[in-house]
Amino acid sequence: MWGRRSGRSRPTQNSRPTENSGPTQNRPIQKRYRLRGEDIVAGLAPNVACYVSDRITVDGAPVGYMSRDVDGWSFLAGDETQDYVDDPGNTSLVSCNTVANYDRAILPYLAAPVGTGWIRHGSGFLPLSDEPPADPACVPVSGDLRFADGWVITTENITFIRREDDTVQLWSPGLSLWLMAVGSVAPAGVDQRCDALMAQSSPDRYDEKRWRDGGLEYVSYRLHEADSDARCPALHAIVVGRSGHVRVAAYIDAEADMARALDLVAGIRLLA
Repeated sequence: MWGRRSGRSRPTQNSRPTENSGPTQNRPIQKRYRLRGEDIVAGLAPNVACYVSDRITVDGAPVGYMSRDVDGWSFLAGDETQDYVDDPGNTSLVSCNTVANYDRAILPYLAAPVGTGWIRHGSGFLPLSDEPPADPACVPVSGDLRFADGWVITTENITFIRREDDTVQLWSPGLSLWLMAVGSVAPAGVDQRCDALMAQSSPDRYDEKRWRDGGLEYVSYRLHEADSDARCPALHAIVVGRSGHVRVAAYIDAEADMARALDLVAGIRLLA
């Protein structure tokens, strides 16, 4: 499952964990994961099974090495010994979405094909092969990106990860952005439609901003997620036009990334 690349350790076939793998001798029955179930943000990545080292989920180390084979993804911190990864008690079977909550830097690479491996380099990863996979769902984009019928967003050095119907996910270091376009006719006007949508938003929102540009109504606000790991409050936004609206959810790693998230919201517009 783990695959040996660049001298990295891997467990043997017999040591691969399963969902029912118990702890080895002298290990506690219950692991103390850094994130609790209620801390996990849904929808960051696909809910497909993967193997992850306890160095990441228990000790809090960042992902240092990731590989994909026919069984799926595996994630290591990169400093594990062979004895460590050969012990199934040091590994957990979780979803890729769970691992993304521990380290969102993995997000642009999850669409990579079977047989690829990636090693940590700064805030991102480098392919272990000479040629990175040519996957159209995981490429850097700049300029205007058309993400739904009639809607575009102005981007700069950001990675387009995936599209599902009228929902797309964009990523750059420190920032994960979700866009969902909804086609509907404004009942009486753009501002009234915006008021109606905001009435459905969480009453716990704060730092609300509202502006108009080019016939579109923009509203952004912050919202605390249910977490205990000092994650920055998310930015949510609605962009309303006469032919529909766009909902935005931006998850940031640091407050310094908030300005860029707001710039991306302001870069959403309808094609003439």
